[in-house]
Amino acid sequence: MPEQTSSEHESHPLAPLIERALNGFVAPLLKSVLAPVKRALDANPELPVNLAIGWDALERFKATPDYHEPIAVIRHRWDEHPLGYLHRGLPGRAGLEFFLTVKEREEAVLDALEPVLRSSELLASVRGAIEAAPLHDGSARQQVAAGLGHVQRAEWALAWPLLIVPVEGAFRATARSRNIVDDAQRLPSKDGGRHRAKVEDLFELLGLEEAFQVFLRRRVYGRIANPHRHGTPRGGHRRQSLFLMIALIGWLDAVAQAQLAPEFFTRFGRELERRQMTSLQGRLRGAA
Repeated sequence: MPEQTSSEHESHPLAPLIERALNGFVAPLLKSVLAPVKRALDANPELPVNLAIGWDALERFKATPDYHEPIAVIRHRWDEHPLGYLHRGLPGRAGLEFFLTVKEREEAVLDALEPVLRSSELLASVRGAIEAAPLHDGSARQQVAAGLGHVQRAEWALAWPLLIVPVEGAFRATARSRNIVDDAQRLPSKDGGRHRAKVEDLFELLGLEEAFQVFLRRRVYGRIANPHRHGTPRGGHRRQSLFLMIALIGWLDAVAQAQLAPEFFTRFGRELERRQMTSLQGRLRGAA
């Protein structure tokens, strides 16, 4: 057996110096780096979960064709998207999750909206705001109250008929109170006459937020909603009921300063993140 040399069992002369340098410099450096991380974890035990959700959303976003688009281009597309109004009110991570959910399928957005708009807490806030809101008459208040009850019980075929009339009436009554239209809901015509206004004509005149106008025209009213407005729907009752609820919340905020939208968007963002976390956990279990 060959004899071992001293270099194979004795430390290098520089080793003690390196060790002292590591102990004297690297350890305090690591401590200074990790200390704020530990404080953040102590203050917010959900931080690892939040980081996991954010990372998962970013990884999914990187897999879409939009990843290499400038932010300004994506934002412009969202401004013209029918559901852009729902996106604009969400914080960053929830907004990204909403973007990805819409790209997967719009029906998934309804799945996330349903528990939010049916929650007892949000419905209680809406009911309280309705009591003080300038609806056009008592029957409208009764219809909304009954419609909210059907929403809470997920009775969609009964919810939308009791919401569609008073919600449109709310926009029309507001236009009349501001003298935008006359008692017959007529607007001045270019030829000097007057013509009956469609409800879609009123949104810009009422000064509503542009994204809210797009949502109203392309999801609450317009072609997709015409079967419900004309009494000939074939399905889509849940969609129409939920979108009418959002239209009602938007009107209450714009006209009655009810401040319901922040509560709605906060709850909606949390629901999107909860669903993302559930999906992430399922994928991790499947990969195990």
